[in-house]
Amino acid sequence: MIRLRPTDDQAHRILDIPRTTEASISGIRSVTQEPGSNQVTIKYDTVQTEQAQGSVNDQRIQQLLLFAARSNYSSGVRMDSVDLLTQKPDDTRVREALMYALRYDNNPGVRLKAIEGLGSYVKDDVRVRNEVLNALIADQNQGVRTQALLLLEPVKADSSVRAALQHLAQTDQNQYIRSQARTVLAQLPEID
Repeated sequence: MIRLRPTDDQAHRILDIPRTTEASISGIRSVTQEPGSNQVTIKYDTVQTEQAQGSVNDQRIQQLLLFAARSNYSSGVRMDSVDLLTQKPDDTRVREALMYALRYDNNPGVRLKAIEGLGSYVKDDVRVRNEVLNALIADQNQGVRTQALLLLEPVKADSSVRAALQHLAQTDQNQYIRSQARTVLAQLPEID
């Protein structure tokens, strides 16, 4: 591989894509999607800033998006990555990254994007349901908690969801969450 010494304005563009492994990536600078297409451009740092471009379906692009969603210092980059990953939540690795972001990301906007991407899996995936339940009970952001409550509507008869709703209806500090939990519980049939 022959590399030319880049000028200052070329320093952030890739001259040649080496076989970079996730371990050699020090951070993701930006994630952008070309409007009206599934093409994604990701700028990432190794020893110098490099860039990868390709379809959101491209394995390498997905690897970079997963890396950015879990470990980037910029909440904007994490949000962009999670937003793009929500287009492929049927991929197990993507679903894991979305659950990770919902539980651990410190930015409520990133958590909201993650929970939106997980919404269609609450009914069929118990692990997703448990993460959404955890967000409903423990998240510090009322928007995330409200979204979790809405997503659990199709599975409100599940015993773990019912128990969480009963707890929230009696003890939650947020009046809206407490009221909504009571409303949902009132709609459920009694258990003998």
